[in-house]
Amino acid sequence: MKLIVTALSAIGASVSDILAVVLPPYIIWELTQDAKGEKSLLKVINDTLRSGSYVAGDVNADGSFNVSDLVLLQRWLLATPDAELANWQAGDLCEDNRLDVFDLCLMRRMLVE
Repeated sequence: MKLIVTALSAIGASVSDILAVVLPPYIIWELTQDAKGEKSLLKVINDTLRSGSYVAGDVNADGSFNVSDLVLLQRWLLATPDAELANWQAGDLCEDNRLDVFDLCLMRRMLVE
């Protein structure tokens, strides 16, 4: 199944397209959680689609996480016209598929620690 999802994501298929292809013949998990109650099928698919290698928090994609990433995310959240994120997924520290102030707070915590 992971091979199918990887192949579909490589050709640019959306999550809904992948679910339409993968789910009918292979309903293994419930959509909410696996048998142990740990991972949902949607989380597994999302993790597979986002499995590119990047540094957590590195929204400017320079290869390291530092204060410039924090400043860039803050400017982007404030809708500064020239704030452009090179890798928004690296900034999704809450892993909820969106960037918000909670991700910014986690970034600040990561920098302080």
